[in-house]
This record gives sequence, structure tokens and C-alpha cells, in this order.
Amino acid sequence: MPKLTDKIFICLFLFCCCSVVSAQNKKQRFIEQLEISEALYPPEDILSASSLVLFSVSKDVEASEWKNIMLELQSFFSAQGIDAVAYVNASTLYNEPGKSAGVPAKLKPRNIKNLILLNYQGEEKPIFLAMGELSNEKTFWNKGEVFWMRMTSELQPLFDELDTYFKTGERNKTNLLVNDYPEYFKPELTNTRIVLNSAPRFQDDNLIALRNWDYKFYEKLGPHRIMTESLDDPRAYEKKWQNRNALFESLNSDTTNIIGFVEEKATNLQLQRLGYDFELQAVFGTHEQLQGFFKPKQPITQFEGSRVVFYLRSLTSNTIYIPENWRPEADWFTAWKIMDESFKEGLYRQKAN
Repeated sequence: MPKLTDKIFICLFLFCCCSVVSAQNKKQRFIEQLEISEALYPPEDILSASSLVLFSVSKDVEASEWKNIMLELQSFFSAQGIDAVAYVNASTLYNEPGKSAGVPAKLKPRNIKNLILLNYQGEEKPIFLAMGELSNEKTFWNKGEVFWMRMTSELQPLFDELDTYFKTGERNKTNLLVNDYPEYFKPELTNTRIVLNSAPRFQDDNLIALRNWDYKFYEKLGPHRIMTESLDDPRAYEKKWQNRNALFESLNSDTTNIIGFVEEKATNLQLQRLGYDFELQAVFGTHEQLQGFFKPKQPITQFEGSRVVFYLRSLTSNTIYIPENWRPEADWFTAWKIMDESFKEGLYRQKAN
């Protein structure tokens, strides 16, 4: 009959085994979702060329928590000679629905060679870290790219492994100018138009264009693949975008409104020739991005992460219109409802007409 201490040891051993198997299974799912292959070692020039850290954190993780992880990571990189010159949050790269802005323009002159992928989901959850080549400015990596990767519950064991590896001296170390603190970058949103907190005066013959976005962008490679919601439940992520597309299709098929689908690449002049007077647009952004884009009379209430706003853009004047009581929303449908309620009388014809 096993002693109590033996039983406890067995339980702990089985728990550890299950945790390892779970982490391995999760890593394999990540590999499949990212469409990459596993390498035995980090990139040859990781200590002699600049790197970009493309990261994603779960929405429920406080900024103070994940920024501490980034600081811990950058401190280690700096000590080793890994020149991680820039940190880019994947969610900030999607200011237009389904379109990645790619590597921020400010970073292109820095001659970045390598890419470090990081997914952090909170304390006591596996951290995914991968190192490979920055091979595409839009998608950051190409299908089948080779990455050294680890799934770890704590960063220190990973640091110990890399420290032992780099001490062999097999990597040429020429990076000298490295920062102790992470430097964050995001695309800049610019707007030269006049912003009015009101609905335009719609005429009976006015039409509103809605660009036919490629809602299947989630099938393509890109920064969205490293996002937690895409990695953990790709089917739910796909369903969310299909639901969003269904919303726009319903607007197009609703004969009581004045909205119609148009080609994504149509110019203002082409839309005007088709009889359109306005364009319905959506923009995602951080607090800083949206505040700079809209420049409203009242400051936008501070928020974390990225949110979306719908607005109307005039095709004939330098004006955009936003709902009078607008506010950025994390949920696409809530943002649309605010837009719809504020502009309802203008967007929808009376059925009697």
C-alpha cells in the first residue's frame, strides 16, 4: 500500500506530465495556425542584426502586467546582445477591417532582419516565443518559414537555455547599441478632413457606398494569426468575421436603406459617377490613434487596446461625419448600432417611398 507521501509525489508527477503534454499540444496548434516550421536553433544572425518583436496579449490582461513581461524580455535581450529595436502590438496594425498595415513606416529604415513572435495570455498560462526571419513587410513572415520556438510557463528557464546556447560563441555578436527598455511602435492614423459631430443632410437621391471588404482575410497569413483569439479558437475567430460580413450583406440587400456595396479599389470619382455621395467607413485604433484621427471637441475617454468607430465620408467635400454621441467600441456590432441609431433617419428610406 503506497504511503501518503508517495501518493502525493505520484499526483505531482502526473500533473507535471499532463502540463507538459498540454503545452506541447498547444505549441503544435500554434505551429499549424501560424503555418511555420520548427528550427533547432535561433537565427544565425540573431546577435548581429536588428529584430522586431511582434506580440499579442489577451484582451483581459492589464497593460501593466504585459508591459512588465516585455520589460523582462527586453532586459534579457539587451544583456545578450539581441537588438530588439521595436515592439509592435499585432492588434494595432488593423486600422482598416481585414487589412494589415504591415511593418510601421518609421521602422523600415532600421534594416530589421529578424522577427520575434510573442503571445502572452496572462499569469500561469503558457507563453509562446519564436525567433525567425522578417521576410515580408506586409505579413511579417511567409508560409513554411522556419522558426526556433518555445512554449514556457515562465521566462527564466527559457532565458537560461538561451544564455547557455549563446555562451558557446558560435554566433557572431556585433550588436552594440541595444535598449534596456522596449520601444513600442504603431502605424500613424492621419486625417486632413473636417470632422462634424452630426449627420449630413441627406437628399432623396443620395446613395452611400460600402466597400466590399475581403472578409476571408483570416485565411491569409498576417499579424492577426498571432492574436490570442485566432490562435486559441480559429473557428470562433472565423465565425466572428463571417458574422460581420453578414451584417454588411444585410445592409446591401435591405431595400429600405441607401447603402450599396462597391469595389474595394473604386476611386472617389468612380463612386460619384455611379451616383454615390457618401462612403460608410470603419476605423480601428488605439486611444492615441483615434484621438489623433478624429480630433473631437471633447477628448476621447481613455481605453486600453483597440476599438472601432463607424463614420460617413463625403465624396464631394472635405468632410467626415460621426454620430453626435459617438464613442469607440470594442465590439463591432455595438459600434454599428450607435452609428445606426444616430443616423437612422438618413440611412433608411421610409417604406412608403
